[in-house]
Amino acid sequence: TAYRAEEPRPDLVKLNANESPFPLPERLRQDLLHSLEQVEVNRYPDPKADRLRSVLATEHGVGPGQLVLGNGSDELIQVLLLAIGGPGATVLAPVPTFSMYELIAKSQGLHFEGVPLGSRFEPDLPAMIEAMERTGPKVVFLATPNNPTGGIFSEAEILKILVAAPGLVVVDEAYGPYAGRTMLPHLVDQERLVILSSLSKIGLAGLRIGYIMTHPTLAAELEKVRLPFNVNAFSQAAAAVLLAHREWIDANVREVLRERARVERRLVGLAGVEVFPSEANFILFRTRLPGAHVFEGLLAEGDVAVELNLDGAGRHEVHTQIPFLDHMLAQLVKHGLFDLSLNAKVDLQVDLHHTVEDVGIALGEAFAQAMGDKRGIRRFASALVPLDEALAQVVIDISGRPYFVYQAPKLTGWIGDFDVTLVKEFMRAFAMNMKVNLHISILYGENLHHCVEAIFKALARALDQATGIDPRIAEVPSTKGSL
Repeated sequence: TAYRAEEPRPDLVKLNANESPFPLPERLRQDLLHSLEQVEVNRYPDPKADRLRSVLATEHGVGPGQLVLGNGSDELIQVLLLAIGGPGATVLAPVPTFSMYELIAKSQGLHFEGVPLGSRFEPDLPAMIEAMERTGPKVVFLATPNNPTGGIFSEAEILKILVAAPGLVVVDEAYGPYAGRTMLPHLVDQERLVILSSLSKIGLAGLRIGYIMTHPTLAAELEKVRLPFNVNAFSQAAAAVLLAHREWIDANVREVLRERARVERRLVGLAGVEVFPSEANFILFRTRLPGAHVFEGLLAEGDVAVELNLDGAGRHEVHTQIPFLDHMLAQLVKHGLFDLSLNAKVDLQVDLHHTVEDVGIALGEAFAQAMGDKRGIRRFASALVPLDEALAQVVIDISGRPYFVYQAPKLTGWIGDFDVTLVKEFMRAFAMNMKVNLHISILYGENLHHCVEAIFKALARALDQATGIDPRIAEVPSTKGSL
């Protein structure tokens, strides 16, 4: 098939569907559960999804009659082509692009005309206009940002295509939130403009909700083709509740943008890698080696997969292949009240140093990402934790300026087959990648196990306090306005 949806391997982080990586925080889970409890499963869903329609209309500043809702964008592409197409009609789009345009068009007996993008996947406007004049397409699809290139059509380019196109121009803005631009203001004066959008790329992919915004007359015609009860009751209820927490969605988008910039900078610095501009939540790059070789090579290097929830309950599933480190990470999560899933795929035959450091790096990055823009956090915290004869102190400042102090000169030796000096390497890697100022001291203690465990428990308590939200703090806790 042209489009494959597969379950990922359990030992890999799932990236291929361009979903949001952020799980729901616990406070939103409770609101969601309460809403879903009200759903009458013995009844059909609201056929027009009026509550959700009203929420979306208010959010985008359009009338409810300008919206058509569907079971994801795929269904709405099908609805559009059923309503507008006809025997032998042409559907046109730049290529490469979202494969469902071509797949659905051909499944309905329509002709698909692909217009190649430029050498760096930029729009080729003259070629688009020539192809429209030559083929007279009923529908033109423009994904902007485009999947899989991440590139965009400018507002001016889209308006020129609207002038030249004989039929509808569908601007697919599924990745629009990551580009910070929309054609929505032009709906008032462009009757052939259709904006296709989705909740899937902003953290709600499991709900399978897409929607069209267009002129009310066209929306009414599309409603005639839409299947009844196409959006289930649970998805309607869940979306209405979760969209009320727009601050969570927007914070996640901002974090993805920061991470996109960081990854792009790192990729640009790699020899033999050509990076293409992206305004989506992914980056397209080309290497001198075939993609399959790069993929398998990265797998062979080993990796650490982390899922972290700061608003958790101490649930954990940790597998580093180092039993003592697993035990310490369990203490960190349990006493910090985080939820953590961590799987390390590594080679332990050389030594443990790289594994311990890689786990520290991955966990530090996960905490940094989970905090988002750090708005409202307490930032500073300290903890003193005893364990029998040992007493550990941890002081932390989530400053954005990494610094590390470790005062534990007697922590040398072995706990089973674990070299205790690796605790310092783990903590250093964690602090540098969480971008925090971290001070760790063993005030006194004799038993190595007690000293190390007290450090991890003290770090847990300090992290829980520092990452917690103080309702009195409305902004980022810094006079500079950022951390």
